Amino acid sequence: MAGGRGDCLLGFDMFGGVVVNATTSATRWYHRQGRAAHSHLLFVVVHIRPFVLALAVPGYGWTAAALTYVLALVSAAAVIRSPRSIRTLVAFGAVVAGILVTTTLVTVPPFLMWFAPVLLIELLLGHLLPHPVRCGTRRGYR
Repeated sequence: MAGGRGDCLLGFDMFGGVVVNATTSATRWYHRQGRAAHSHLLFVVVHIRPFVLALAVPGYGWTAAALTYVLALVSAAAVIRSPRSIRTLVAFGAVVAGILVTTTLVTVPPFLMWFAPVLLIELLLGHLLPHPVRCGTRRGYR
């Protein structure tokens, strides 16, 4: 998988997920009225990509997978449980802390150093934070 088609597919999926989760339509869907906190946490729970990498990529171990996954879950729970007034700060702080931990405390193949930071950005910043939505205009932000 190193440097091959699998890396490209994983990268496309991950980077695409960051962008898609930050779109107006995704924000409207995932943050619509009546959505409970557990549905947001479930979205994070089903992102088992770290374990798929541990199975498929030599050098990406189970320790790295478990640490990345647990960091994402704990961080998501912290974001969801924080008051709305500081939710964005908690999410950004969790991403920065998670990047520090996943890039210094575990060994991963150099070609996958981007994985944990992008996963945390996708889930914590892209998915869990509602993004401004301007209704009734086609011009977007000014």
